[in-house]
Amino acid sequence: MHRDLSIFLPHWPAELEARRWRRRSGGGSTPPILIEQQMSGRRVVVATCAQCLHHGVRVGMVMAEAKGLLGDRALHVAPHNVDADTAALRSLAVWARRFTPLTAIDPPDGLQLDVGGCDHLFGGADALVHRIRMDLDALHLTAVVASGVTPTQAWGFARYGDETVRDTSALPIEALRLHRDVCESLQAVGVETVSHLASIPRDALLARFGPDVLERLDRWSGLESDPPMRSSSPRELIRAEQVFDGPIRDLRTLQVVTTRLVADLAHALDRAQRGAERVDVTLFRHDQPDWRWSFQAAHPTRDAGHLEAVLQDRLERVDVACGVDSMLIEVAKDGPLPASQRMAWRADATRGDTAVTRDWGALVDLLRERLGDGRVIRRTWFDTHVPDQACCVTSPVHVRVSPPVQIDHDRPTRLMAPMQVGVRLPDSRGSGELRHGARRWPLVEAIGPERIEWPWWSDDLAREGDVECRDYWRACRGDGQWIWVYRRGTSWFLQGAWL
Repeated sequence: MHRDLSIFLPHWPAELEARRWRRRSGGGSTPPILIEQQMSGRRVVVATCAQCLHHGVRVGMVMAEAKGLLGDRALHVAPHNVDADTAALRSLAVWARRFTPLTAIDPPDGLQLDVGGCDHLFGGADALVHRIRMDLDALHLTAVVASGVTPTQAWGFARYGDETVRDTSALPIEALRLHRDVCESLQAVGVETVSHLASIPRDALLARFGPDVLERLDRWSGLESDPPMRSSSPRELIRAEQVFDGPIRDLRTLQVVTTRLVADLAHALDRAQRGAERVDVTLFRHDQPDWRWSFQAAHPTRDAGHLEAVLQDRLERVDVACGVDSMLIEVAKDGPLPASQRMAWRADATRGDTAVTRDWGALVDLLRERLGDGRVIRRTWFDTHVPDQACCVTSPVHVRVSPPVQIDHDRPTRLMAPMQVGVRLPDSRGSGELRHGARRWPLVEAIGPERIEWPWWSDDLAREGDVECRDYWRACRGDGQWIWVYRRGTSWFLQGAWL
């Protein structure tokens, strides 16, 4: 069973600024630190250190009021830098891999760790939690570390509970990570704690507050799994974003912005010598839920034209009449794609050239986008004498273009599942017959037999139960149609035809 840890860093932006201040000043004690942000023409406190909290400063307070509470004390004020804080949080997640390989950031001020199977290496779960606290304290970081059987429980205990108490009766409903509007609606009817919310009939919750509340309760109890942990990487995610001045309702404008963002994305991939395997696109809409879509490429690519063609085709089906506030394109998964010399001509496909592979991948991606994933398949041929094993249907995603297999055997252009029929081979006068149910076809010529036996080393032999060899004939019907039939024991079967 997975055991999740949540690390909450209540003073994360302020303590990061304190570390920067110590590096600049060469060490020593740090002054009180406030992190500010401009909101509606006012300077507002968005983060504070423990010293400022002790003197009554709170997040959301106007900066002038906060300075009044601190009096004449030397104060260090810094602007809020979200990107720098997130980058540092990602680096801390990499540092936390000394405890478990599964670590992820939990923005804006936390980490998520899956320590299932790792805690015994540190003497048990309690010893591991203590070790994490001590190591974070050595980094001059204030941290609350809490565990739970689900990520939602661990998150709630770290922020609203106690590190040792596991009683849900006193935890507020905010521990479920519900939206603020939903929490206010629940509190308005007297629902304050998680246990109180869980005691309400599910039908009543669904009718009054929607499915999100039930989903959060199920994630808390483990009845529903949380989204898979997205492990942090030392390298920052490759992404491109555009925030509009106001809601955009024109599809043409979004298409122009998409062209520019895709070009920026391709340039970043080119510098990193990577290719996109999965791209996540998010449209943050004004009056409707955000629109999210993931695109899985058939082959790692950083071709701007390829990515743009797929994204533009999908954008035409999005309702943008409600207005789009911002657009985000992010490379969720990438793979190595080294640079190659540009070719002025199309290379031979039999050489497996990289350019041909990219062209093939672009075609597959467009077909999958327009027709659907399940309607685009890849047939792989194998050089084998057994007809049932000569072809395999696979997914077209993440396969390489390979030279076609040259099969020396004369095989039908259409191969089907064996169908039992009645066959009388033509005699010296050319009189033969093919029977299936009540239907009859004359056979005028037959070439064979060709004996085919299943490989003795193949596991398919036992699964199919086909222990007898097959004798195949190519037979010509009276209308000129050539068919492929075989005899196994005393039974005849039709398996293919030349079209």
